[in-house]
Amino acid sequence: MGFTRTSKKFALTFLAGLLVLSGITAFAAGEQCASIFAEISSTQELNELMVKRYPQLTSILKDPNAYFEKYRERFNEQKKKTPESPFSFDFSEMGLPLVQDINGYLSAKIETVQKDLTALKEKRDGHNKLVKIVRTPFDKSKQNQLELYLKYLGELKAESAEILAKGSVSYRHLVEFSYFYSRAIGRFDTKSYPLKDRFLLYTDRLLEGYKPLSLSKEYEMYKSREFGVFQLHSKYSGYKAAEKDFESAFANKEELKSLWIPTNASIGNSVLMRLMNTRLHLVGVTDAPIWADGYNRPAGDFWMHDVRHESFKFYEVQRYLEKNDLSAEQFVNMQRKMDDWLVELNRETAKIEDPDLKKAVSLTSFNFHHDAGFPLIPSMYLAQERYQPVRSLYTMHIISGHGVTFKDPWNNLDKAEVWLKDFWRQRIDQEYEALDLAKSSSGAK
Repeated sequence: MGFTRTSKKFALTFLAGLLVLSGITAFAAGEQCASIFAEISSTQELNELMVKRYPQLTSILKDPNAYFEKYRERFNEQKKKTPESPFSFDFSEMGLPLVQDINGYLSAKIETVQKDLTALKEKRDGHNKLVKIVRTPFDKSKQNQLELYLKYLGELKAESAEILAKGSVSYRHLVEFSYFYSRAIGRFDTKSYPLKDRFLLYTDRLLEGYKPLSLSKEYEMYKSREFGVFQLHSKYSGYKAAEKDFESAFANKEELKSLWIPTNASIGNSVLMRLMNTRLHLVGVTDAPIWADGYNRPAGDFWMHDVRHESFKFYEVQRYLEKNDLSAEQFVNMQRKMDDWLVELNRETAKIEDPDLKKAVSLTSFNFHHDAGFPLIPSMYLAQERYQPVRSLYTMHIISGHGVTFKDPWNNLDKAEVWLKDFWRQRIDQEYEALDLAKSSSGAK
């Protein structure tokens, strides 16, 4: 049977692929070639594992880099149409399901607030004359607040309904709408907090740069669409350093530097570690307070908490690029190697027989990479003489009474550092080789 035009094209493409691989083999000198195949298999292994664990995020996790490229192309196409608003590209696949859920959250909140308002009026009507004289100013103030809150929530719900009726939502619109929703939905959640949790949240807000405004100002901010990546500068210098680059990337109209993904999906540490090697930034959207790092954060605080973490991730990658004189294209080679190291880290951690040490290693690793934003690269961990922040994090877990999961914490955290130092020390030469390969392969192009 003769070759068709398609089969000839396939044969030529396959032959060309073999020649390219032969060239890579000659260039990589055997062992490096095997490493390249290992990198590919590690990436696939991580993607397949994440899809199994988080099927609701399949579109993202089946190939995070391809997912980013898909929207980078949309950004570029939108830039041609509307140079002043390239972020108005369509983001409906991710956005519409989230907006649908937000619409439901708003309906439930409106119903609750309406009941509170009705109960307040009934209670006020039942007061005797003396109580009315004393309580009237307070009751009127509370009634005004509840009525304004209902108005605010109602307009947010109307906006969500408008998006759903349209059947599409842009990237910029989704991010902004999720931000305003998050600030509004948990407005009065802290009133039920114990005094200790309120105090802890106050300190967290100084670090995160988050401040709830008066309800009237929050509503005005929504009406005038005063969106900002960060509401306030953090009181902590380490946080401030990451602000500028992340804000600049979000506002960059020439190139899509990062992609925010507002999501209400329930996710764990493994997916956050997986996405450390990407330009995707998950930002949590919730209808109720969530415990994290020893703090019970309402929706607005939780949003800002996630944005801060993602800013660290972006900032530390930029620092690594500058330090090693790498372009974003060259860093793709390092990302593949980071996938290798993550698979190895997971496997070696799973082999630890002491359950308390295993938990300490997992906590230290997650805190170092996700919480502080350092890439999964040997030199990043080895540069730390002692990683003190994980002890501060664990202290917060103890103070808040949340998440104290292993015995003899200070001793096990010390052992965890020794374990992780040894793990990364064994791979430092691989980092240097990967850097050389990244630079030389890019130069060959």
